[in-house]
Amino acid sequence: MRDESEPRDPAASMAMLQEVLDRPLDPGYESAAAQSARGEVGVNVAENTLIIVTCLILGFLFSTAAITLRTPDPVDAVERTELAERIDAEQALGDVYSAEIESLRADVASLEEAQLQRAGIVEGDEIRDLGESVGATALSGPGVLVTMNDAPETKTRLPRTGSWTLSA
Repeated sequence: MRDESEPRDPAASMAMLQEVLDRPLDPGYESAAAQSARGEVGVNVAENTLIIVTCLILGFLFSTAAITLRTPDPVDAVERTELAERIDAEQALGDVYSAEIESLRADVASLEEAQLQRAGIVEGDEIRDLGESVGATALSGPGVLVTMNDAPETKTRLPRTGSWTLSA
């Protein structure tokens, strides 16, 4: 630190200003300018050639990769079209089977009803109850409600992945 009692030299700040004005270039720039003035080559031609060739090869590789990635593969396009057609055909077949299943269910229900009437069972409550217990008939009304939530995090234990409650 500078002692405040000593007088400040005004020439010290002027010397710095003078150095900036007299030597505006960095010493590295000065030596390069001196080499250029003497006719010396500061850059190796072999290194420059190697750098240019490397850049050209990398540019070619990157452009080839970009072009390859952009062009669609015709084999993939054909396979994708065939897959879409197969999916549509299978969905149509599934719709046909669903309609056939519904028709057969209606036939079975009418045959069951006819059999019950022929046997003299008009109401058939026991048979309907059995159909409900085995899942043969559709049900409506209150059922089982399952609620799953994440458990709250605690500081003493690791957090659990989830919790669930079962209520009827």
